[in-house]
Formats: sequence, structure tokens, C-alpha cells
Amino acid sequence: MNSCIPETCCWLTTRKNAPVQMWDAFDGSLRPGREFAEHKINSPASCFATNSNLLAVGSWNTSINLFNVNEMGCYKSIGKMHGHSGGVTHMKFTPDGIRLVSGGRKDHRLLIWDIRYYRRPLNILSRVVDTNQRVYFDISPCGRYLVTGGTDGMLKVWDMNKVNWYSSLDVTDVEKDNVSYTFPLHKDCCNSVSIHPFRPILATGSGQYHFKDPVLAISDENETNSVEEKCNHGALEVWKNFGASVRNQKFFLAITR
Repeated sequence: MNSCIPETCCWLTTRKNAPVQMWDAFDGSLRPGREFAEHKINSPASCFATNSNLLAVGSWNTSINLFNVNEMGCYKSIGKMHGHSGGVTHMKFTPDGIRLVSGGRKDHRLLIWDIRYYRRPLNILSRVVDTNQRVYFDISPCGRYLVTGGTDGMLKVWDMNKVNWYSSLDVTDVEKDNVSYTFPLHKDCCNSVSIHPFRPILATGSGQYHFKDPVLAISDENETNSVEEKCNHGALEVWKNFGASVRNQKFFLAITR
């Protein structure tokens, strides 16, 4: 978004069995617009990522489809990528537009793809994703940092100055963890991360469903209370000084539920 260019100040929302709607970021009104084009794909789409004329479509069947979209709105298939063990839940292109990072549900790996040679992942980075929840990651606008959350509540940061995650490292060694920094920020699942586009600010979100064991609830009231307490750790937190000095970042805002 750029407030000097009003047509860019909007966001899109949708839900199951509902249309995609565009909202005005200035006054929150629903923007009109009914022109659209359809393109059939072979598998149900779970997430999207765009960069210039490139479109990546992630699917619940673990595949990623790459398309080239021309000015006339025509889609040309570039290829299909396979590598995740679960449905693809989030993708993002690096600022240079050459590499694509993807993550899946119940998949402990972030896959780095070079879209010029997409037959196999260029690199594999590890994180903890034990559930079907969508766990996000983000890439800094300068391309230096890759940041991800995890169901263990940890925030992981890969710094290009320490680990060149753009290049091929030990792609066959899935267990190797070459992370630059690790921060235990949340007591519950860290499911959302977002880097500010201009300022050294990082936002993280936490929380997930916890199902009580009915046998435990009957047998031990104290343990039931501890489970109830565990359900209240959902929060949105904002951290400053991110990027300027990752190890010295400071927490300055929290919104809890």
C-alpha cells in the first residue's frame, strides 16, 4: 500500500463459499468491481503468491503450480513443484523474484525454490509445525532476513550475513538446523509473523485450539484448571529494532485475548 496512490490502499477478504471482496483502507467501505477472469486448475488452491507477472498457486495436495500471466490476463503454465509432506499453507517470493519460499501443514520444513530450476528444492530450513494450523513466515524487504514462527512458540530468524539461505546448502540433511537466531517469544503456538515494510518492526501472533481431555477433567480437577489456563495465551505482540540489531530487539506492545 502507498497512501499517495489511493488505488493501492485496499485489502482483500474471503471465506468458504463466499466471494472475494475488496475493502478501502481509508474508510473501510466495500469497493465496487465485478470484472474477473477464471482459470481452471487441477487441484484445490490453498494459497497464492505473486511477483510481477509470476503467480504461484499452492494446493492442499502438496503441490505448487507456477504460472506466467501476461497483460491480456492469459495464464501460461511454467511447471509444477513437489516436495511438501502436507498441504501448502503459505508462500512468498524473495524480493529478487527468482526464489520462492513455501511451507506446509504438519511439515517441519520451509522449502526454498529457484523458479529457474524448480525440479527439486534449492534449500531446506527447519521449523516446528505439528498441527494443520497455518503457520506464517515473512521475508524482509531487503531480502536479508527470513523469519518464521512455529507450533513450539519459537521465532526463528535466518540472516543472509550468517547463513546464505538463498543458496544450496545441505538439501539432503533435513535434520540440520542452520538457523541464525532463535527467540522463545510465546508460550503457545507462534502462528503469525509480519515484518514492517519500512521500519525495523516485527509483529507476531500466537494461539491455537486446545482440546480438553474429558477423562483428565473428571479425574483431576487441578490438571483441568491448568489446561484451561493454557487456552488463554493468544496474543498479538509487536517488537521494535528488528533488522537493525536482531539480538537486541525490544518488545513494546501486546494485545491479548
